[in-house]
Amino acid sequence: MGFLTKYLSANSTARKPKKQPDDKEAVVLCPHCQTSFPKIPLSKTACNKCHQFIFVRTHFETEKKLYLSEAQKNSFDKERMDFFFQKDWLRKFSEMGIQETKIEALRLELFKKWGKTPSFHDLAWRIFNNQVINLSKKGTTLHELKMLYFTWALFACEINSDPTDLLKQSHKYQLLEYKKSGFINEVEILSNQGCKSCGSLNKQRFKIDALLKNNDILPNKHCTHKLNPEDKHPWCRCMFLAITSLS
Repeated sequence: MGFLTKYLSANSTARKPKKQPDDKEAVVLCPHCQTSFPKIPLSKTACNKCHQFIFVRTHFETEKKLYLSEAQKNSFDKERMDFFFQKDWLRKFSEMGIQETKIEALRLELFKKWGKTPSFHDLAWRIFNNQVINLSKKGTTLHELKMLYFTWALFACEINSDPTDLLKQSHKYQLLEYKKSGFINEVEILSNQGCKSCGSLNKQRFKIDALLKNNDILPNKHCTHKLNPEDKHPWCRCMFLAITSLS
């Protein structure tokens, strides 16, 4: 079992319900009154004795059937969502070249510092911070830093943290990349897929040097677009496009 699997399993947030009999025993107990059901329920069912509902779920790791109260169901659904969220981001970290051993070292570092296992959000934040430092030390490209901050902003948005400052950093490295070319001094905003506020910025032009001194343009602080309807913070999709002699 690799570190990532162990970390995911060890960081379950929900309390598991009382163990139900194996399916072959053909007995399911009501999680409220412990009365046995005459037959195994296949979906949401009311108990004949206490009239409380029982909810059927399949465990995301063991594939075992679970028969839960509403509170247990809500806790389990959150645990399942957290599990796949963490699994997805651990995969993305691996694709970024961040090895499991490095993630484990960072987890142990935070554990020793705080005296408790860090939340996945705290661990991921440290991973991003360290990646910025490591890339800067090895002399990385401006494009890599731009994409790192963009990915970090995505993570922030997904955990309902404000991505504004991280997106601003991503834009800064994009502007520096344009400036480094030696023949791009001006940019224009592309926002034809943005919200109404962002649409008003479309095609506006700015000098790169002015933006590097003070970029209060992107991300648009009045943007109303969200990656998901339930997100707390907006996600501005506007971009700076280089203006060349051919533009």
